[in-house]
Amino acid sequence: MKKYFFLILFFLSINTYASNQDSTFIKTELSGNVHEFFGKRLRYPIQLLQDDKQGQIVVDFRVNKLGRIDSLSLVSYFDKEVSNKIMRLLLSTREMWSPTIIDGEAQDFVYKLIFDYKIFSGRPSKKSASQIAINRATKMAKKEKYEKALAIMNSIIAKEPYNSSLYQKRAEIYLFLKNKIKSDSDLLLAKKIDREVVANIVMFAFKSEQRVVSRSTINRY
Repeated sequence: MKKYFFLILFFLSINTYASNQDSTFIKTELSGNVHEFFGKRLRYPIQLLQDDKQGQIVVDFRVNKLGRIDSLSLVSYFDKEVSNKIMRLLLSTREMWSPTIIDGEAQDFVYKLIFDYKIFSGRPSKKSASQIAINRATKMAKKEKYEKALAIMNSIIAKEPYNSSLYQKRAEIYLFLKNKIKSDSDLLLAKKIDREVVANIVMFAFKSEQRVVSRSTINRY
């Protein structure tokens, strides 16, 4: 019988902090810490490790002007059991959020929580896939190979559609290509993502056949 060593990491997405203190928009916040809350209650299921099953779960939830979740729905999921647990956990926080402030008034607002489950046979790169892609695109742009830089960004955006920093980088490349309309569109989309995404929680599992160990940490990228 195979045994698995797995190390779970929780990565704090850049989207978590963006726009929280905007003068016209103050994002909701969970009482306590959203990453610690889910980090203490979620693990990468052993069965998913055995099946090499990984993917993304995206949840929409509306926080009303009283700071209460009054609706939530699954946007996408890769495993029903895991998504159901996430939904139950999120529902348990329904009275633990601050209201969204827009132009000085509390208003209803729909947010997203993103959970990425990823399996590695060894330790991943210290840099995230998005960071690697941005670095590659930057090098291409410095060489004035703008179409190649754009192709790199299009590819990573298709894999990480909720990462606002990717749209910001692509907007820069569109300016090099003298396409201000698409550049402005990406900047607006980045701002929309910054407002809507509360957190992107990435769960890495490292597989080995020697032993079973589990711990969790919180990191930033």
